[in-house]
Amino acid sequence: MFSIAGYQILGQIAEGSKSVIYRGQAEGSSQTFILKAMKTEYPPLQDVVRWKREYEIAKSLDSDGIVRPLELCEQGNGVVLVLEDFGGSSLAHLLRQKRLNLSQFLDIAIPLAETLGFLHQRQIIHKDIKPHNIIVAPDAGIVKLTDFSIASLLVSEKTEMVNPTQLEGTPAYMSPEQTGRMNRVTDYRTDFYSLGVTFYEMLTGQPPYVTHDPVELIHCHIAKQPQAPYEWNIGIPKAVSDIVMRCLAKNAEDRYQSAFGLKADLETCRRRLQEYGVIGDFPLGQSDQSEIFRIPEKLYGRGQDIAAMRACFDRAAQGTSELLLVSGFSGIGKSFFVHEIHASVVQENGFFLTGKFDQFKRHIPYHALIRSMKDLIAQLLTQSEEDVLHWQDKILQALGNNGSVMTDVIPELELIIHKQPDAPQLPPEETQNRFQLTMQKLLSVFCKREHPVVLFLDDLQWADPASLTMIEYLLSDPATSHLLFIGAYRDNEVSSGHRLMRMLDALRQKQRPYRQITLRPLDLEHMGELLADTLGQAEEQVRTLTELVLQKTNGNPFFARQFLQALYARQMISFDSAEGRWVWDEARIGGVDITDNVVEFMLQKIQELQEDTQQMLQVAACIGSSFDLQTVARTAGKSVSAAADELWPALQEGLLVPVGTDYKLLYSPGRAEEDDFNVSFKFLHDRVQQAAYALLTEARRKEVHLGIGRLLLARTSRPELEERLFDMVNHLNEGLSLIQTRKEILQLISLNLIAGKRAKASTAYEPALKYLTQGAELLPADAWETQYDLTMQLHLERSEVEYLCGNFELAEQLFDLILANAKTKLEQVRVYNIKTQLLINLGQYEEAIRQGLKCVRLLGIKLTDEAGMLSFLWEMAKAKWNLRKRTVTELLHLPLVKDPYRDEAMKQVFNIATAFYFVNPQKFAQLNLKVLNMTIKHGNSLASSIAYGGYGVMIGNILGDVENGYHYGKLAKQVNDKYFAPLRHKSDFSFALFSIHWKEHLQHATRLFRETHQNAMESGDLIQAFFSVLQMINCMVIHGEQLDVIDRDVRTYLEFAKRAKLRDHVSNYLILKAFVQNLLGRTDGLTSLSDEDFQEDAYLERLQAEEGLHLLNWYYFVKAKLCYLYEQPGEAVRWSREGEKIISASMAQPHVPEHYFYYSLSMAANYGHVSPQEQRAYWKQLKKNRRKLKKWARHAPQNTEHKYLLVQAEMERIKGSEQAAMRLYDAAIESAHLYEFANNAALAAECAAKFYASRAKHKIAKTYMTEAVYGYLRWGATAKVQQLEATYPHLLATRLEHETSLEVAATGSGSISATGGSAVQKIDLLTVMKAARAISGEIVLDKLLENMIHIVVENAGAEKGVLLIEQEGDLLIEAEKTTGNDTVRVLQGTPYRNCSNVASSVIQYVRRMREPVVLHDAMDADMFAKDPYILHKKPKSILAMPILNQGKLVGVLYLENNLTTHAFTASRLEVMSLLSSQIAVSIENAKLYNQQVELSRAYGKFVPHQFLRFLDKKSIIDVRLGDHVQTEMSVLFSDIRSFTTLSERMTPEENFKFLNEFLSRMEPSITENHGFIDKYIGDSIMSLFDQGADDAVRAALSMLKVLAAYNEQRRMDGLEEIGLGIGINSGLLMLGTLGGDNRMDSTVISDAVNLASRVEGLTKRYRVQLLISEQTLSRLRDPGRYHIRIIDRVKVKGKSEAVSVYEVFDADPQEVREGKLRTKEIFEQGYCLYQEQNFVGAKALFDECLRQNPQDKSAQVYVERCLHCLEYGYDEYWTNEGAKT
Repeated sequence: MFSIAGYQILGQIAEGSKSVIYRGQAEGSSQTFILKAMKTEYPPLQDVVRWKREYEIAKSLDSDGIVRPLELCEQGNGVVLVLEDFGGSSLAHLLRQKRLNLSQFLDIAIPLAETLGFLHQRQIIHKDIKPHNIIVAPDAGIVKLTDFSIASLLVSEKTEMVNPTQLEGTPAYMSPEQTGRMNRVTDYRTDFYSLGVTFYEMLTGQPPYVTHDPVELIHCHIAKQPQAPYEWNIGIPKAVSDIVMRCLAKNAEDRYQSAFGLKADLETCRRRLQEYGVIGDFPLGQSDQSEIFRIPEKLYGRGQDIAAMRACFDRAAQGTSELLLVSGFSGIGKSFFVHEIHASVVQENGFFLTGKFDQFKRHIPYHALIRSMKDLIAQLLTQSEEDVLHWQDKILQALGNNGSVMTDVIPELELIIHKQPDAPQLPPEETQNRFQLTMQKLLSVFCKREHPVVLFLDDLQWADPASLTMIEYLLSDPATSHLLFIGAYRDNEVSSGHRLMRMLDALRQKQRPYRQITLRPLDLEHMGELLADTLGQAEEQVRTLTELVLQKTNGNPFFARQFLQALYARQMISFDSAEGRWVWDEARIGGVDITDNVVEFMLQKIQELQEDTQQMLQVAACIGSSFDLQTVARTAGKSVSAAADELWPALQEGLLVPVGTDYKLLYSPGRAEEDDFNVSFKFLHDRVQQAAYALLTEARRKEVHLGIGRLLLARTSRPELEERLFDMVNHLNEGLSLIQTRKEILQLISLNLIAGKRAKASTAYEPALKYLTQGAELLPADAWETQYDLTMQLHLERSEVEYLCGNFELAEQLFDLILANAKTKLEQVRVYNIKTQLLINLGQYEEAIRQGLKCVRLLGIKLTDEAGMLSFLWEMAKAKWNLRKRTVTELLHLPLVKDPYRDEAMKQVFNIATAFYFVNPQKFAQLNLKVLNMTIKHGNSLASSIAYGGYGVMIGNILGDVENGYHYGKLAKQVNDKYFAPLRHKSDFSFALFSIHWKEHLQHATRLFRETHQNAMESGDLIQAFFSVLQMINCMVIHGEQLDVIDRDVRTYLEFAKRAKLRDHVSNYLILKAFVQNLLGRTDGLTSLSDEDFQEDAYLERLQAEEGLHLLNWYYFVKAKLCYLYEQPGEAVRWSREGEKIISASMAQPHVPEHYFYYSLSMAANYGHVSPQEQRAYWKQLKKNRRKLKKWARHAPQNTEHKYLLVQAEMERIKGSEQAAMRLYDAAIESAHLYEFANNAALAAECAAKFYASRAKHKIAKTYMTEAVYGYLRWGATAKVQQLEATYPHLLATRLEHETSLEVAATGSGSISATGGSAVQKIDLLTVMKAARAISGEIVLDKLLENMIHIVVENAGAEKGVLLIEQEGDLLIEAEKTTGNDTVRVLQGTPYRNCSNVASSVIQYVRRMREPVVLHDAMDADMFAKDPYILHKKPKSILAMPILNQGKLVGVLYLENNLTTHAFTASRLEVMSLLSSQIAVSIENAKLYNQQVELSRAYGKFVPHQFLRFLDKKSIIDVRLGDHVQTEMSVLFSDIRSFTTLSERMTPEENFKFLNEFLSRMEPSITENHGFIDKYIGDSIMSLFDQGADDAVRAALSMLKVLAAYNEQRRMDGLEEIGLGIGINSGLLMLGTLGGDNRMDSTVISDAVNLASRVEGLTKRYRVQLLISEQTLSRLRDPGRYHIRIIDRVKVKGKSEAVSVYEVFDADPQEVREGKLRTKEIFEQGYCLYQEQNFVGAKALFDECLRQNPQDKSAQVYVERCLHCLEYGYDEYWTNEGAKT
């Protein structure tokens, strides 16, 4: 029982989360007191300080409305607050007992308002007004307020955005601004809102918002208007209701402005009620004039700008990425303006991230961006464990292997994704690319439709270059979505040459639009509004004052606010209590001598403070815009408490703003000292910081910076170094002139080196250069002799960064200096290696070759830059000789080269070869062979894989050994996979480009290029990523994939391609894009390649002028294809011959066979149009090309066979071998179809059609030409089809015999006439085919219906379309669209008779007669004139037609056009008739598919789909008896406790209902954690997890948390709680099918399953909820993430070996969980003693566990065991009842 010296406890009154309230009596006295005691034995120090603070505040208040504190007593580790007892109880208790009448309400409300007025006059904000803190004694008429533990003594506070559960106060009673989600400070008016909530509850019986979800509650406070009390209960007078609603206004300015005004209105209500018996309406707020000088936290004159900003956010929330720039002078209100978007972000459940660049931290790369991401991580860490795990999965999935790239700059991220493996070292440019991509991927995790992101970076004028580069990258990347990026900057500090302006210019050039908002100074009108609101008077009354303030401050809002505060402080503005209004002295104000410089003005304000405070602000200004108290105190040489006291006046003046609410603990009795708390503050505005900084002398400034740097260095451990590195080094560099000792100088050099390398790794090259240069300048004169390693590192890093910054001359000087001082050749070679790689990345290939050759000569290797065939043949001969007895497998397993000199030599030779690739391919081949020969002699190295691949290309392409060429290409891939995984994308690219398509289908190359692009992007290798995309698109074009698919991919990667720094190769990408656009009919002419991104004429000029471009271009090849396709064979031959000149540069790439294919077809087509001499040349080339194609077809028939066959057919045609030609055309078509080259199948059909037409066999020609057209249509080549239609109309004319149809003529008589016969019409074949393809290409019913109605409405020229489908004897409306609305309503299932939106009589006619109806003018059609819809809506044109499939009615198509009569012509009807048959088939197919899906889902409920996946079966139909597979899994068994007893009290129906309800609650926990349910065994669940043991553990914890919520509901329903035991084991399982021919079942078999079941059974014995085996524990990725303790080592049935079992207690109630954590070490020590049979010692420890945590049932089990063993002996107990199961 609780006791306290000097008091007798009479009983407990109430209990909260942290306190217990007792009523007690003083010993020796009859007087009673209220005792507020701490609940825990070891309360946190913060709580103790808060209670002492509460006591001091309440003690200082002499008011009858405050519960008086009498004493604060020490009690154990905590305190007890002794309060007066006047016989009252809490208002919350009173409201639970009865509903108050109006008089009782007013009797409580009026004293409360009076008490609030008393507090506010003393500058105290209560912040936690609620019924629990209001003590009433109604009979005595006493109303008092209590609990000042979170009260504020500042004029206002800014609440930070934290997790709702961590907010200070009570969420249900909290004002919008107190939630931290509003762009407002919290001032005294927050109490009016909380009081309004309390009033609402007093009147209605409940708060305005009733929800247990804290996030939803916050949203309600911010955005939802509550129902007015008088609407709840008409007995509540409207005036009283209005008073409450005024208190509940969302904006503090719209609430009461004084407690006096509120009290006056309440007293008016009571007086009227007493005098008249009713209250009636009266104007509120007549006396509401605040005596507190408060400038409203509102934006004035920014309405349009706010609307524009919200529009930007709305667009971003829908899926775009938006850039909004906000500019204006300092103090104009940019930051405050941007924060107005906060409420909108909260409504969308979005993230608001903010960072701020600092003028004193410009050298810190990504400072603001990383700060914003750190804040985001902090927000995530406040969420539940399930949510954090969800984010962990998302982040890890997004970052892949590059997690450490982000944790290096955002260490807090490790708290979510844990320690990540180091990312591989990459060259500088690739490092930059990787960093940017990884940051984009991290951000994209959060930029989603369900939670859009606003990223606000303030003060962009101080942004570092790296941050601007990153911003440009993020905004240029088309993958970025659901992001609003807002940047604010001072336009008067940004010139046209500023980096920010250059970034914006770059965005404009990339056609990346952005919105600019420039905030102007306040004009007279808006300044007048501000003053009128501040002083509570009309604008006319403050006009003169407005003009004065405007004149003094130039309309700058920040300046104006500070100026007004200064006038109030000097009493030039004051409150006249007699008149009840604010007054001012215009003459004195007009005479104020005020500077027009804000910094000088703030300087004057600071100088008015006491000297100690000024000095503390000066030190703080050196630290930054925000600072922590410990740093500023120690730098100033003060104690924390002294520093806090000296900063208090600045806090009261509003020059500083506290971060969070812990600052209160500093200004309390018993406050924390030294390291107990570390409170942070920030300057009100940059100008305040600037002003404080300006007070420092130059000497003092250096001294302070040095002191801060030294302090940070002393306080920073090695793991923390990276986080504080830049701050620390910047401070030390500022004060370096005061450093005297050599040791400290050397330490600073090392720190600058670390900072430079860190900045370089983050691709912030300019800051890196500053640090490295600073370090180099500090080196002593003898540095190369005395500090060689440090000096070498510093110069190497600096030389590289100088190069990256474009300072080439200085970099050369540094390289020369390093080479001159390098001690070994190896070091010199490494310097050359770095230099060569840099030159290659910069595209300076000639210089790279020159430097590389100098390097290898150092190593004694003789190379020249001249390419000769003799050298090439010599290296080739050596390679063939060296490889004569080597297999590919042996080469793969060669050891890595051990000699570092040889290793560097091979790397450097390959660097030289890489440079030669771009300028001299023959020399590249020679050097490639040289590296291969060095590899065979010395072992595998980094360069070997590319050498293998290159050799494969040479023997396959030059020597014709395709088979071995392919194997060497594969070897290159395998070597990188084995030894150099980070470079895998390079060998994969080479394999896809040079090898795979010679043996495998081209689709495999396409797929590998797509994977290579992704891997290269993750590695930051943008060059390789670009080439992968380029070749991927090239392969798709060659393969003839659908052009609209290619077009989509081309556009997807277009922006990425344009950003590639490879102009010549980007041109090839644009040429491919233009080729696709041409075939789609979107270029300037038939054979034109000019489109919006590529200008053909300009490119041809470049071709003639630039030799390098001539070698690399693809223009000739693409142009030749186009000319051939559009039947200009002479031009095609000309372009092919140009291509032939440079085809050797393409080596073995996929378009080489394509070139010879089209070259051959072009010559064959042009053969009859050239002279005999030219024909002989053609024939010779044709035979040469045919030999190549035949050879390639032998190795890869998938890709080349049809090409060879078609060329052979054309040659047979020329020879006149008609039978052979016919056979070969068909063989070519068949081969192309077989290997899915749709484009070439159409091409072969076209060639065949022309062949037959030339032989006057028009019927056969027509067949082939029709096949060609349909093939081209399937390909999507619209322009090609149009060309064929124009050229061969006689082969494509289509006659449609139009059957008799019903047309209701638009005549006055409205007679029905039959028209028909043999009218011949030309149908737009292209339109019909496109529409039919779109309809037939969809199988999912709802998507089909949406697709279908879009197409039908578009092609019919309808304004409205309705699709009705026959189902179970009725016509149901299933899809509806109108042209005025892009949305389509599908699957409505509304019977047409119940729909007022269609002419039902027309539909009924079509349904019965099964023939179409056309109403040219519906109002004049007598037959349907009485239809209610036609009478009411007066439609103009209607078309309705049946949809038939094999004579059966499938549905009805109903179309309207209300814009014109005669909209539906006969030709429209024919188009619809053609489409209707496809519609009918597609609907039937979709229905069948839907049935199959439903059937599959139904089967899935009995046989998990995962079983099919494991057995490698596509369908349940494929499963056979005995199918099985062995795999590793985790098995989870769960069982309801005492279910038999429970079920005996229920009927069978209740049993089934209970079990289904319970099991359906458990199922999502399993499936959402990647598990599946194997079977339900009565009340038990057996589930399997194949992706890791963590999934099983998370599922179990989730099940237990769901159970806790379920039990809460059962308690409320008066039902008993359910218990659950869960056991998990992991190991090998056999999955398969068992049974007989007619009945079989899926199951799993293994010891692992049996053990899992036994482990679940042990949960009963040890009285725990969740046990896991040692096998499961060993498979957890990070066991430290869970709360785990060992329970026992047991033997189970069927197992000879004992197994350790462990309890996972994360899901225990908080109090139990915390107790187990506290006693974990004691419990495990007790377990060890128990195992040693020291039962006395074990029992003592388990007793201690129970003393600290009485609910630890496992400890109780062990106590009972120990007693048993002490009495009966260990062996007897173990044998009879021990842990065996």
